[in-house]
Amino acid sequence: MTIVDRAAFAPYFDGLHPLLAVTIVVGAGALALARLERVDLVLLRHPLRGMRLAVGAALLFAVPTIGLDAATVPFSAAINVRFPASLLFYPVMAVVVEILFHAVPLALLAPLLRPGEARSRRLWACVILVALLEPAFQVALAGPIPGWLSAYLALHLFAFSVVQLWLFIRHDFVTMLVFRLSYYLCWHILWGHLRIQLLF
Repeated sequence: MTIVDRAAFAPYFDGLHPLLAVTIVVGAGALALARLERVDLVLLRHPLRGMRLAVGAALLFAVPTIGLDAATVPFSAAINVRFPASLLFYPVMAVVVEILFHAVPLALLAPLLRPGEARSRRLWACVILVALLEPAFQVALAGPIPGWLSAYLALHLFAFSVVQLWLFIRHDFVTMLVFRLSYYLCWHILWGHLRIQLLF
């Protein structure tokens, strides 16, 4: 990774070299997914099945947020990693986020579930708990912002996480990751590049 690329990762990895940090996270993800197999949550079940659904759902989440940003500019230019560094940063962070906010927390709750409980009420109770993590983190990370924007982000990200976890349950981890990658492509990479040119 170049110095520019490393600088983009620095705020998230607390001084660790990005390659080391990502290696640790991926290792934790492998352990988490191995544990989740006992409740029928797997890395890859059916290649390509559910991919169109994941991409379409990602667009449904990206479009209103892009529209909100274009109309009111509630987010600063600092939220974007600039192109072309964004082409590396956002896919890597998509993997990191899926592992830290979804795979690992679900794996920690897996002892509460019986083998084969892929669609049980208890699993969905766990899903709701896990889906609260990313909204709480992102809203806290956003700092002092208007109340309406905090509410929008919290609801948007909670619904986003629930859809992702449903894709994990219904399909597999890869489908869930494709959903986030598609969203990041629209919101962070394509619109992220355009918003800097158009809005600032």
